[in-house]
Amino acid sequence: MWGPHLAASAEFWFDDWLHIRKAYQSNLSFDWAGYLPWSSSHRPLGHDAFAAALSLFGTNALAFHRVQWLLHGLNAALCALALCGWTGRRWPALAGAAVFAFGPAAFYPVQWSAICFDLLSVTFLLLALNALVWSRRLPEGTRARAVLWWSVLPAAYLAAKAKESALVFGPMCALCLLLFGHSGAWLRAKLGKHADAGERDRAPKGEWLWLGAMAAWMLVVALCTHVTAREAAGPDDPYAMAFEPAVALHSFDYFLSLFAWHPNSEGLFGSNALTLVVLLAPLAAAFALRNRLLGFGWAWYVAFLLPLAFLKNHYAQLNYPYPATIGAGAALAGLLAQAQDRIEARYPREHLARAAVSGLSIVVLMAASIGTSLWLREGQLPRDHVALMRSGQAVRQGLEAAVPKPAPFSELVVVAPPPSALDQDASACIQGFYREFTLGAMVYRTLDEAARHQPAAPERTQYLFWNGQRFVQVRPVRTPANTSGKDQSGSN
Repeated sequence: MWGPHLAASAEFWFDDWLHIRKAYQSNLSFDWAGYLPWSSSHRPLGHDAFAAALSLFGTNALAFHRVQWLLHGLNAALCALALCGWTGRRWPALAGAAVFAFGPAAFYPVQWSAICFDLLSVTFLLLALNALVWSRRLPEGTRARAVLWWSVLPAAYLAAKAKESALVFGPMCALCLLLFGHSGAWLRAKLGKHADAGERDRAPKGEWLWLGAMAAWMLVVALCTHVTAREAAGPDDPYAMAFEPAVALHSFDYFLSLFAWHPNSEGLFGSNALTLVVLLAPLAAAFALRNRLLGFGWAWYVAFLLPLAFLKNHYAQLNYPYPATIGAGAALAGLLAQAQDRIEARYPREHLARAAVSGLSIVVLMAASIGTSLWLREGQLPRDHVALMRSGQAVRQGLEAAVPKPAPFSELVVVAPPPSALDQDASACIQGFYREFTLGAMVYRTLDEAARHQPAAPERTQYLFWNGQRFVQVRPVRTPANTSGKDQSGSN
């Protein structure tokens, strides 16, 4: 599904070069101190993953994308395994995992190298979720159950060190215990829900101890992450929070449009009131059907998107719903598993229920795969993505042709680069191309601006000018008073 599109977009873009430059500036070394609980290092696991990939593949973007593709496949398999442990049904679990595996939210995690932060975070989240789910199937008091329970903590911690959005997993663990664990049996009994056999007789002290350790663990990471975010984002930064319900509902409308394979900033419904009704409908259905997994999946989806929905002017990011889509898949798996249970209860023939739910699950799988295939072929966003990739690749080839081997301890000045993926951070891209330019790389829009540049080492500074077709070397002429606004630069 995603593999044939990797080669067409095999180039780095946007902030990929920022992470590559940071990795090379640290000599591809790992940030071991960043993993300490009190460290405010920003996403150390993702940056170390970049360093490891650069050590293995260099700046081969196709190799990066292939690793991302394999990681997404692993995440899809882990999602199916967790849903199978929850429902005890294979086909409903596969249908739920298909929503995660084939959804448009996986487009950027597979084809944008900087989104490896999301990929790695979701990998450890799903490992923690599997440990939490499958430990319920083991006998009480066994060593294997205890190992699985306590392995959730380091997995969730590493997920948060890959991307801070994984901190939402902490409250989700508490909700999971209330809905599925022994600690929530009293609550389900109060609500009229029949508790599982023997649950009300078991002491939940171990679960509460574990939950307290998880809360304390995540709180330390959250405090350190807040320090990093506060330093990185000011009040006018797109990542600053705007706690307005209208902003959040408009963002949720955009996120919901992804399920229709039609992502756009206007959203799917165009109405905040209708978006609110659609968001509350699964919760009402969970209470009406007494389906715990449907309610948990809805809560997972909303909880992982709610902090992002409050981001000021930054909701239109296709990769944001990637971890949240796990919740949508869980809700679907819960519905299909309940349907199979009810069919088996009404009709004595087990194979009839299995055939009906299996057929419905296959329809979901086919719809998800066909919808994504059409979106990849016809969608405007994939076409724009590939165009940016090819433009960036052309610029990179032009730079390499103009300066095949830079001199050590030199500086590069690029003048009037063409509109492309480089425009996001051209100096970072160029420094990613040429690590030998240890004195830096600067970008100017005009030769007049470049003429006012103060090079650190004039004799080791190279100027490249884009003439519309290729890069040529130039030497701007600095004049004592260049105030006319005209181009007074010469070229060799």
